[in-house]
Amino acid sequence: MTDSGAGAQASVVIKKYSNRRLYDTRQSRYITLEELAQIIQAGATVQVQDAKDGIDLTRQVLTQAILERQERLDLIPIELLHLLIRVQGTLQQVPFANFLASLAAQFRQGGALWAQQFSGLFPGLTGLGQAPASPPATAAPARPHKPSRGKARKQERAGQKSGAEIEELMDLRTRMDALLKKLGKKI
Repeated sequence: MTDSGAGAQASVVIKKYSNRRLYDTRQSRYITLEELAQIIQAGATVQVQDAKDGIDLTRQVLTQAILERQERLDLIPIELLHLLIRVQGTLQQVPFANFLASLAAQFRQGGALWAQQFSGLFPGLTGLGQAPASPPATAAPARPHKPSRGKARKQERAGQKSGAEIEELMDLRTRMDALLKKLGKKI
């Protein structure tokens, strides 16, 4: 399954060999699961293929990358893990997978919007699918800048807009939690 929302960077093909080694075809070198995670964090979409027969192993290898680090695993709610196990092999499996894919796309869009709105406040902040910002070349102290009256009003209006968008994201999160609970009761 490829991710059409990445846009900024092309898909990176990773070959997995029988000895469990991963080969990055873009960089022409072997990589670790941690390096694979760094490629994804930098905004690339990866496709992992069996080196011998070309079978798609992306889900399996990305799951291994998640399981390798506890802080990544902690991002997955236990309720979601229960749901995944409950729907496996049932008629609800396909709709649930579609729901998760849709939810991921909405989160990616919302995360990018959130990062865009707050990037001025937090310079190191990056959105989903964006590479981390590099540190400034010089460490010169920043001088306080007082914006003109017109600029200050424009920034204030932009802040109000981002507040409304943040509320919309919070509402989306609340609806997502409610839907997950509802799905959990039905399954």
